[in-house]
Amino acid sequence: MTTAPVDEADSPVGLALEGTLHSEVHARLHEILGDIDPQRLELAADALVALFTGWHGAASQLAGDELLDAVRHYRDDEWLAACPLSQVGDGDLATRLRVVRRLIRDQVDACFGTSPSERLLHATFVRGYFDAAGHQLAHRDLHMSRSTYYRMLRRGRARLLAVTGPAL
Repeated sequence: MTTAPVDEADSPVGLALEGTLHSEVHARLHEILGDIDPQRLELAADALVALFTGWHGAASQLAGDELLDAVRHYRDDEWLAACPLSQVGDGDLATRLRVVRRLIRDQVDACFGTSPSERLLHATFVRGYFDAAGHQLAHRDLHMSRSTYYRMLRRGRARLLAVTGPAL
């Protein structure tokens, strides 16, 4: 199985999410700002974590058809710019779009399990909707027939709708 090239939209937005978010933000701020007052550094890290948590909270409100619609428009900058998720937080449009894409991707990732069949279902869904290469290259890279590939995408959409529930 060939791995897809890493897309800038899929990379973290300046914040690595391994470990605790606060410790990662704190370490990154210390790296950028150098030696400043430790109390100010803590306050800044707290503020950034609160901001990021606000963005993440907005994404968790997507359910069912709303999330599936966002997945289908994942590569459409114009659609995402009009999406309510992109109105959360400050920053330029490019940064907000990267954040929205990351939030959509995180919510989709949470819908799939860790068994080999779940990982294959997840990989098919991600390659089909998030990679810029498109469906034709995805099913070839995953070594699937077209019918199997599209059947897996259907199962992935059904999983997304089942896990996230109906939209309000």
